[in-house]
Amino acid sequence: MTDLALSSYWARGRRERISDFFRAGVEMGFSCFEVSGLLDDAFYQEIPPGTFDIASLHNPAPGEMRNREMRRADVLLTSLNEERRQQAVAIARRCVEVAQRYGARVVVLHVGQTSADPELENQLKGLFAEGRIAGPQADAIRKRLASERLVQRQERMGALRRSLDELVAYAAARGIRLGVENRSACEVPDWQELGEILSWYPEEPVGYLHDTGHAQVQQALGLRPHVDWLHAYGQRLIGLHLHDSAKLEVHRTPGAGDVDWAGLALRVPAGVLRTVEVDGAVSREALLAGVEHLKSTGWT
Repeated sequence: MTDLALSSYWARGRRERISDFFRAGVEMGFSCFEVSGLLDDAFYQEIPPGTFDIASLHNPAPGEMRNREMRRADVLLTSLNEERRQQAVAIARRCVEVAQRYGARVVVLHVGQTSADPELENQLKGLFAEGRIAGPQADAIRKRLASERLVQRQERMGALRRSLDELVAYAAARGIRLGVENRSACEVPDWQELGEILSWYPEEPVGYLHDTGHAQVQQALGLRPHVDWLHAYGQRLIGLHLHDSAKLEVHRTPGAGDVDWAGLALRVPAGVLRTVEVDGAVSREALLAGVEHLKSTGWT
C-alpha cells in the first residue's frame, strides 16, 4: 500500500465503469482517491459514501460542467458578471456538500481567469518548440502577457474575494479545506496572486494545491521557476497533483518528463496529500512505474 492518492482523471476516456477505476486503484496499492472530471451521475450510483477512501474532490462535483466549459461560459469565481459569478459559487458549494457526504477533507479549486489573451501562451509554446524561448521575441510576449494580466486585475481579484468569502465560510462549517491550484499563464493565480489570496485567510480553511505539471510548464516558458512556488508557499501547502511534463505535454506519469522529482520532494512538508493525476492514455504499467519513481525520489 502506498501513501499516494489516485485521481479519477485517469478514468477519463478509458471506456470503463467508474467502479472499475476504483477497483483498479485499490489493486495497484493506492490508499485513497481524488474525484475529478467525472461528467455524469454514475459516480453516485456506483460508489456509495464509505465504499472507498475519497480524500479530495476537484471542483466541480460529478454531474456538473467541466472546468473547460465553465471557462468558456465565464462561469467563474472571478467573473465580473454577477449572475455567472454566483453560478460558479453555487457549483463550488455543491462540490463542498458532496465532499462532506463522502468524507473528503479537501476541495480543489480552479479559481478563475485573467483578461490576458490565451494566444500569448500559445505563442510562447511555439517558440519553446523552436528552441527560442530565451530570445527577444519571447521576452516581448512575456512582457505583453504580464501587461494584459493587469487589465481588470483589481476587479477580478475583488470578485474572487467575494466568491471565496462565501465559500470559505460554507466549507469551514462542514470541515472542508479549500485548495487553490496553480494553473496556466492566463489564469488566476500567478505566483504573486497566490500570495495575495493566501493572505486573505488563515491557514486552516484555505491552502495551496501545487500542480507539478503546470508549474513545470511555466518554468519551461520562462515565466517562473518551478521551485519558487514551493519555496514561497510550501508552508501553506494543502496537497499536490503529481504528474510530469515532457516538452510541455502534461499529465504524463512521474519520471516520464522534465520534473526534478528528487529536488521537489525536499520542499514538501510531511503529511501533505499527494495525488497522482495522470491522463487516461497512461497505461497501468506506466502508472505503476511512475509510482516506483516517486518512491525512489522521496515522495512516499
